[in-house]
Amino acid sequence: MPQPMDRPRRSHNPDAGAVCVCRRNAAIAPVDRFTWGLENLLVVSFVAVFLFSYRLIQWSGSTLAAVVGFLTLHAVGAHFTYSEVPYQDWLRALGVDQGPWFTPRNHFDRAVHLLYGALLTLPMVEWLRARGYSVGRAAMNALAMVMCSSLLYEFFEWGACLMFGSDEGMAFLGTQGDGWDAHKDMFAATAGSLLSAGLLMLKALAPRLKSKSWGRRSGLQERSM
Repeated sequence: MPQPMDRPRRSHNPDAGAVCVCRRNAAIAPVDRFTWGLENLLVVSFVAVFLFSYRLIQWSGSTLAAVVGFLTLHAVGAHFTYSEVPYQDWLRALGVDQGPWFTPRNHFDRAVHLLYGALLTLPMVEWLRARGYSVGRAAMNALAMVMCSSLLYEFFEWGACLMFGSDEGMAFLGTQGDGWDAHKDMFAATAGSLLSAGLLMLKALAPRLKSKSWGRRSGLQERSM
């Protein structure tokens, strides 16, 4: 059953403050101001909708942490432009100098697409649960929402590329020469959402599976007596 909505609200000002500080710092001297502006167009709309929904839904701490995490990663990607985030230099500074991330292509964008699906499935499921959906239906609908929103974002990137020309549009598109970049990005988001949806359904089913297992165990003990 959806959780009741009449519990007292907790204050999550530190979460909002962390996002504001991160985005303010990321807005200082970005690598490409034009690309930074395009990257944040949809974020402004998302944040506005999320803040409005906060008046109607008591978001859990895990959902707020997921949203803060995604917005922070997006702020980093928008600051450097996704294809130029120096995450390999950061890993080398930590003493990591080999692994699957050390390739000629910058995979930060692919990682954020994966985490988009994984992290934002949580608020989608929570919103649907508040509307009376079961966990399974909410998870499957959240998966569909992630897939559709990923497709719409790729259309947005394509439209920006057509509107603003080859140089600025391609900098925003960030395909890095991969003709299948859009398909791989959508697949990454879908995989992340599938992972989160599966974990949420397993968590919901765990008490039932445990009680069935306990019931079978008790029955076997009674028969053996």
